[in-house]
Amino acid sequence: MDFTNAIDNHDEDISLRNVTLLNTYVTFAYATMLIYDTMTSLDLEVKYVWWTQWSFIKALYLWTRYSAYVSPALGLVYLGFAPGLTPRMCLNAVSAMLWIDACGIAISEIVLALRTYALWSRNRRVAIAVGVVYISKVIVVIFAMSKFLQETQITSIPGHPGCFFIGNGVLLKVCWSMLLFGESIWVTFMLVESYRIYKEIRSFPMLFKIVLTDGILYFVLLLVLVIVVIAPAQSSSTLDLTVVLCTPARIMYSVFIAHLILHVKRVADPELITEASQVTLSVTTFRVARGTIARA
Repeated sequence: MDFTNAIDNHDEDISLRNVTLLNTYVTFAYATMLIYDTMTSLDLEVKYVWWTQWSFIKALYLWTRYSAYVSPALGLVYLGFAPGLTPRMCLNAVSAMLWIDACGIAISEIVLALRTYALWSRNRRVAIAVGVVYISKVIVVIFAMSKFLQETQITSIPGHPGCFFIGNGVLLKVCWSMLLFGESIWVTFMLVESYRIYKEIRSFPMLFKIVLTDGILYFVLLLVLVIVVIAPAQSSSTLDLTVVLCTPARIMYSVFIAHLILHVKRVADPELITEASQVTLSVTTFRVARGTIARA
């Protein structure tokens, strides 16, 4: 791609400075939100994650929560205010940022795959189906991301801080669409299993109900998030909002998954279940006593 023509021949009104400011402001805003969410959830995280024994889910949670800090840190430097960057520095840093996001989301997706497998009582056929869907998604995303980095010029522009993308984010839209496709499969599995359980016992176990409700809510939030990321058209040769929104979307995804894990752990807490049972018993005793007094 001819870099000079890409810059000189575009007829958009968006300046390079505005592109840099947009990247900086959006990344800073969502990084602030990530810090705020981490701090407000810290009490639950300490109780249900830090003070527990090491497990696969604990490792997934810590990865999901704290790997999300890497991209905004790199974004603020290399897409924002860092001066004097070379094209090679830009290519290496921004490529690393995108691959960290992709790997972070792929590893976090294991949480949702395991949730689906567990809801089906570790059914072997479901495990195979979940594995096939997950591996297929990862292969498509790796191919699309590699193609995007090959076809897009990531470089610096003399006189302007930060790095710039010269190209479009169509292939990034494919990556986010695959994420939504995978979650659609997980939700379908959950709904089928929910119907089967309800048909047999005409009710849901409390934990199953919580996981089902959270799963549907998460799917709705993810649907909105992906639409926001893939809907915008390219504004100029140096500004594609899909590219700008990738890091914020990664942060939101991290927040969603972290809250899914913390909510399930909190609901399954034996202390809370015992307290709830004691409250129910106390209310029942009070009502029985009140009825006895009234009849007397």
